[in-house]
Amino acid sequence: MQKLPFHRRITVKLTALLGVLVLCGALAGAITSIQLAQREFFHIMGQQFDSTFVFAENSLDIVGQMARTWGQSFANDPDLSKQMRGPHGAIIRQIESMRENAHCDAVIVLDSQGRIIHHSAFPEKDGESLMSWLIVRQAVNEGRSSYAIIEESGNFIIYGSGLTPKNRAGSRDHIVLTGFKISDELVSELSQNTSIGLTFIRRTAVMASSFNTSNRKLIDSPVSFLDYQLLYNQPEVTKEVMIDTESYFASVRQLRLLDPSMDGSLLLTYPTRELDLIIHRLQHGYLWLFALGMLAFALFAWLISSLIMSPLRKLSARAQQIAQGDLTPTHFDLNDEIGSIASSFNDLMHELATNKQKIERHADELEQLVAQRTHELSLANDELTKQATHDALTGLPNRKLFNDRLHQAVMLAHRNNVGLALMFIDLDRFKWVNDTFGHAAGDELLVETARRIQTCLREGDTFARLGGDEFTVILPQPGLLSDIENVAERILKNLTAPFDLSAAPDTKISGSIGIAVYPESGDSAAKLLLHADQAMYSAKRSGRATYHFWTPLKPTANQEAEKAPKQ
Repeated sequence: MQKLPFHRRITVKLTALLGVLVLCGALAGAITSIQLAQREFFHIMGQQFDSTFVFAENSLDIVGQMARTWGQSFANDPDLSKQMRGPHGAIIRQIESMRENAHCDAVIVLDSQGRIIHHSAFPEKDGESLMSWLIVRQAVNEGRSSYAIIEESGNFIIYGSGLTPKNRAGSRDHIVLTGFKISDELVSELSQNTSIGLTFIRRTAVMASSFNTSNRKLIDSPVSFLDYQLLYNQPEVTKEVMIDTESYFASVRQLRLLDPSMDGSLLLTYPTRELDLIIHRLQHGYLWLFALGMLAFALFAWLISSLIMSPLRKLSARAQQIAQGDLTPTHFDLNDEIGSIASSFNDLMHELATNKQKIERHADELEQLVAQRTHELSLANDELTKQATHDALTGLPNRKLFNDRLHQAVMLAHRNNVGLALMFIDLDRFKWVNDTFGHAAGDELLVETARRIQTCLREGDTFARLGGDEFTVILPQPGLLSDIENVAERILKNLTAPFDLSAAPDTKISGSIGIAVYPESGDSAAKLLLHADQAMYSAKRSGRATYHFWTPLKPTANQEAEKAPKQ
């Protein structure tokens, strides 16, 4: 991967540094803003919970006072006192009529000892004592009417007490309790102007609620037991809790109007969607701020780097031109470090120009020397190749080159399905000339023999000296046997003509030729050479100065006898 130029790297680093600073600032601002928003939102929710709780208690106070007023009205009703002394069925009808007129949920008539004379909601409780209720004890013992929230049969009911006037004996004939049920409808009316959910809870059982989750009626506390206990023990704490799959702010307040013998509280809840929306807006805003900041700082970094790095870019471009061979002087109208570097560049370019001329001159000399040496090596290589593959005396291919060409000729003949002929030539009386007139005369004879045989051959034929006075001829695609015989006869005729040697004028010799034909005489180079050699010895045995084709040897009489089956 190509490395960026220096001025580009500086721009990137400066932009990255400023980007990191902007990112850190944006993150710090976002985190601080979110924390402040959460803290302020929790504070606001606490205040809203306080005001809602006060409003709920005040509303319940009004209901309680209304219950007490109705209770006192019932207690002072002369018809009720009259019916108390009448049949039991008459008091039931009277109390039910009074309850319906007051739209209350329950009316209880007690005697002066706090025992139930009649209960409009639960007649089976007649005769039970309600002295465990504070408002009953206050009515019996202190003659004081009051009201309180009391749990009865799974419901929270605000009961208000009404006292009949004292009789002549100084006691009261009866006490009337009038109750209004704290129902879901009543709680919904208390919270209709707010998004805060109200849930009346006794221990963990829901008595009434304006908060419904997943379209089902609450039975148990919607928050976990541990969260509920924590909030119950710290009434001023607002906590974020999970209800089903949604998050809510929650606070638990103990009810002031609750009868001391009871155990209950009011759970206030508010969804956190509004806070989530605020946090989302803050995050979105800071994201845009970061993007705009990065864009501004990138432009700023580019401008700064352009101003600072302009001379360096010019110097870098000049360095690239120098690398490409442009050694003209560089001019910078600067008196600072860049100008000093430019001056050093000029000195360097002068030295480079001088050295370039020397190098070019030496390169020309070296090129000429290399060309001369290459030519000499080529000639030497050709000479070595020729020495390795040709006979030094006659210049003909030697045994190595002959074997290679014979193998190639056999493969071509096999591939093209054509004929091939191999001649093995041996000189007659060569040893006599060599021994009589010396090796120089023998060498002269061999050279002249090679010249005479070469005149009898075609351009594509291969003529080789295997060694001594042995020569071979490869005739590719020779045609008919008569064509091969014509070549052999021309060779023999040329060899029988007298040789005018320096040491022995008018010297006469002859030659014997063995001929092997592919594929009749053999289908490989080795077999053809062997059979041509055998045919040459057959020609010598028949009187020399002739040629013979190779034929398979006929078995002798002894060999026939050996092959015959034994009797």
